[in-house]
Amino acid sequence: MSSETNIFDCLLEPLEMFNLYRKIGTILLNERDIINERGQGKSLRNTLELLLKVEIIQQSGAEYSKLIACSSFDSFYDKLMTQINITYRDVISEIVNCPKHYDDAKNQFYIYVNDIPLKYMGLVMLMEQSGVFVRHKSKEYFVGIDGFLDIIHREHPLVSIEELQKRLQRNVKNGELAEEFAVRYEVRRLLSIGIDKSPQRISDIDVMAGYDIVSYDDGASETYDRFIEVKAISRDYEFFWSENELKAAKSKREKYYLYLIDLSSIDDPSYDPIMIPDPANCIMTSPNWLVEPKIYRIRRI
Repeated sequence: MSSETNIFDCLLEPLEMFNLYRKIGTILLNERDIINERGQGKSLRNTLELLLKVEIIQQSGAEYSKLIACSSFDSFYDKLMTQINITYRDVISEIVNCPKHYDDAKNQFYIYVNDIPLKYMGLVMLMEQSGVFVRHKSKEYFVGIDGFLDIIHREHPLVSIEELQKRLQRNVKNGELAEEFAVRYEVRRLLSIGIDKSPQRISDIDVMAGYDIVSYDDGASETYDRFIEVKAISRDYEFFWSENELKAAKSKREKYYLYLIDLSSIDDPSYDPIMIPDPANCIMTSPNWLVEPKIYRIRRI
């Protein structure tokens, strides 16, 4: 962010800004007139620079003139705030993304004044004047969030229903690809240890089984004794594990395996998935895995 945003640390009051604007091109024609202008030095200089930056006035050499004609304070102020919103959207973003709190009584978000960088308080004053910010008890600002939906940072960005449906479809497709690879891998694994038997994909038959594939653990296996849940993993090995799958893992213990499959590697003939036996113990009690509840089942009792 450029150093020019320091102009917001000290500005003239809005009505004083309008009076300065009215003088441009008449009483204030050039740099000498500005120097002789009575008023607060830094506030006047910063305000002059702001009006130049938002292209309400212009400077050609040492001469100043109006770039936009405003006949009243209201028209001047509306134009000023419109131009500031366009030119300094990054600064406004930094302000509205200060730590926010929620007042359930007012059903509004607010920002503590002390959380706003001092260098932006002149801009905050203008936003308060326009009604975007409403000061309460001299220590907090209630914020009209609706005007800033495009710049408010969210831990989880807003997702349209259409985009959500596309993501769900991608997840289903990725799950299919991962399971198909896992079946092919199991066929190779069994043949490599001399087992002439085939694994069985059961996810299409029993979605509540808690695992996707049944297979054979070793040459001594006469019946299915390896129960495989397949997960297509992201780069940070993140995946979701349902309550039903965890229940099956606890029941099957060392016979239950998680196969974590990186879809970007499945075309490599030498690629082996990450295989985790007894994950109910190995993952749920391990300091190497972060387990976070993402959903809660609620029912009335």
